[in-house]
Amino acid sequence: MAEFSDNIVNQRFVKVFDTLFHDRKIKGKSDVAVQLETYNHVVNNILVGKRKLTIDQIHRLCDVYGINANYLFGRSNHIYAESINNGSEMRSSTNGNIVMVNAKALAGYGLDVIDADADAFKRFSMPGMHGELIA
Repeated sequence: MAEFSDNIVNQRFVKVFDTLFHDRKIKGKSDVAVQLETYNHVVNNILVGKRKLTIDQIHRLCDVYGINANYLFGRSNHIYAESINNGSEMRSSTNGNIVMVNAKALAGYGLDVIDADADAFKRFSMPGMHGELIA
């Protein structure tokens, strides 16, 4: 089994942390801990490779600091979401290409609701998933 520090997400998190510090978006581990809704020692353990980021922490990191989730998973070289260019249009990965509909699955339901008020739903993206999708 590979070491936690061998995990691409942990490696990229260290780079994201250093970039956020360099860009003066954070002062230290405590700033990140507050935004990720965790403790300083948890952030420290992630940085030294003793612990992995949770999905919720990745989601908060991307939302709060505008981090490109694809960067964390090794699928992009752009740390910040606003630097992603999809064709001629700039898109933020926090907007994503997958619409999350918080309702029971019914045939055709998502299409009608999304057409009516597309901005009311959370959007996200995943590496390797292309096109407009509904979850």
